[in-house]
Amino acid sequence: MYVLLSSIRIEEVKEIIRKLLDKASRGLYFALEYYFRKVSPNKGLVELLIENPREFYLTLLKMFNLNEKAADHLLYTLIKVLRPDYNHIILNDIVEGIKEGDSELVYKLISSLIVEHKSNELKNSDYFF
Repeated sequence: MYVLLSSIRIEEVKEIIRKLLDKASRGLYFALEYYFRKVSPNKGLVELLIENPREFYLTLLKMFNLNEKAADHLLYTLIKVLRPDYNHIILNDIVEGIKEGDSELVYKLISSLIVEHKSNELKNSDYFF
């Protein structure tokens, strides 16, 4: 089941990603957002990932002056933080998809984050069906 990205505000997606990244390291989301906006002033981390995955990857390369292998490893690690349940084969496929600009794959990743987040909210609430 995929959530329509148009049906959820970009701010909600940012908040979900911020919470997940900051769970791994406090302030990680804001540090990445700062550097993304420094290299690509018109787009932040989440906007660039959703709207142009290839440009997201190129920005990651530029941000830290990384070679491709280092950028792939950083991207792999970030996705692993967002989706710790994904195995290395899926993670590598996502990294390759982002490098190639595969918007549908990013859509599926973001949708899975939203669904997981909403599911966790329901589990942690006092509301039962």
